[in-house]
Amino acid sequence: QAANNLPNIPGKEIRNIFGADLGGPIKKDKLFFFGNYEGWRQAENVEVQRTVPTASYRAGNFTYVTDPQGDTNTLSMAQVAQLDSGCQICNTAAYPNPPGPNPNALAYFQSMPASNGFALGDGVTLGSFAFSSPAPIHLNTSIVKLDYIPSDRHRIFVRGNLQDDSTVYAEQFPGTGPSQVMQDDSKGIAAGDTWTINPRIINDLRYGFVRQGTSTRGPATGEYIDFRFMSAPTSENRSRVISIPVNNIIDNLSWTKGNH
Repeated sequence: QAANNLPNIPGKEIRNIFGADLGGPIKKDKLFFFGNYEGWRQAENVEVQRTVPTASYRAGNFTYVTDPQGDTNTLSMAQVAQLDSGCQICNTAAYPNPPGPNPNALAYFQSMPASNGFALGDGVTLGSFAFSSPAPIHLNTSIVKLDYIPSDRHRIFVRGNLQDDSTVYAEQFPGTGPSQVMQDDSKGIAAGDTWTINPRIINDLRYGFVRQGTSTRGPATGEYIDFRFMSAPTSENRSRVISIPVNNIIDNLSWTKGNH
């Protein structure tokens, strides 16, 4: 930041971890309840660097190195087109030649901030734009369990787990919103009954259901045109949703013969 004559302000970093649990009998010696919640909040800025056109390039001037010593020369886009006598598309509506640079290209360049450094790019037509972007993370985990003893022969339980997580990725450029948001709402439930048929025969029945659910949501729609070596002015991440349900049933019957 100091090299760009900007104030050296440390990025924000706030992390909070918290939780609570509650348990106890609902009906004495019959029905029991337990619940647990854990949360994580992270408000942290990350440093982002994008490759952007320099102020001269944004104005329609092309600068190039002329010799090994690093000397440069600057031409307007119209002069570049005139030098390229073999160009087959220069004198078209898309690439006029002259009166000046392509207006669509200039609009594209000017949709991004001007470079504030040269950590990226060639240092001539392309430079870097560094900024601090929010990238918060919210994590939530909830667990609930019920135990029920209807008689001395049955012990029944039900347990559920729910995730509610979101991770916000850095902006493409300031003010453009997150480049993508990843969410996880996976959930699961399990239930079982331990049945004591008699002192020698016990049946254990279990059922489980897990649904892995994740999504990566981005703002991209339609088609895009990009310039090589230059960052896109907006995020081109598209949305994707994954849902994988799994069911599982297990039954175990145990028989103790004789004195074993």
